[in-house]
Amino acid sequence: MELIDQTKSILENLYYLSGILILISVLIGIIQLYLAKRTLNTNSRREAAKLAAEQVEIYMTRVIPLHNKLFHLETSQKFYRQKVEVGDFTIGDLQSKMGKVNYAKANSERVKVIRYSLSVMNAMEAFSVYFTKGVADEEIAFSSVGQTFVKSVDSLYFDIASCISDKEDKTFQNLRQLYKIWSERIKKDKLVKDHQSLSEQLQSIEDMSIRPIGTGN
Repeated sequence: MELIDQTKSILENLYYLSGILILISVLIGIIQLYLAKRTLNTNSRREAAKLAAEQVEIYMTRVIPLHNKLFHLETSQKFYRQKVEVGDFTIGDLQSKMGKVNYAKANSERVKVIRYSLSVMNAMEAFSVYFTKGVADEEIAFSSVGQTFVKSVDSLYFDIASCISDKEDKTFQNLRQLYKIWSERIKKDKLVKDHQSLSEQLQSIEDMSIRPIGTGN
């Protein structure tokens, strides 16, 4: 196949060649765009993984020690935490479950350690921001500190909810959002494992029966 048709004028041939060159340029541009996007995605994932690892280290070296300090203070001073089932993270939820009088009494006791409790919650909120905003890979962090994080929020629910006036209050919103994601994942994983275990037990049980005499084999 000849690129130049000698039966046509130079201008016609140049026009034809320019169309081929434009098509080639467009194809090259598309390939470069694809490669650039792929590289960007790879770099973004790598950076998200790196940030997740850094935040996990911060959680272990800063947040956990703060929580331990609060626990030791509570133990030595006998400032017992109020164990309340996690709800919608509001004062109203606490009052509904405990009663307003009991809540007020419990809250007046927790004031004695609120400075230490707030240090823990603020550190957990700062940790959560990286994952709720999609900057760091939350799945990587979950595999390392997910269980610990959820248990900590469970134990601090009274203190967290006591800081939140109503559902529109944005206080500790990242902590609460990450807790919801991770606690639901833990529940789902447990249900899946329980289902698999029950299925295996069911399959291992042999169906047995005894036929009445004279009814055949």
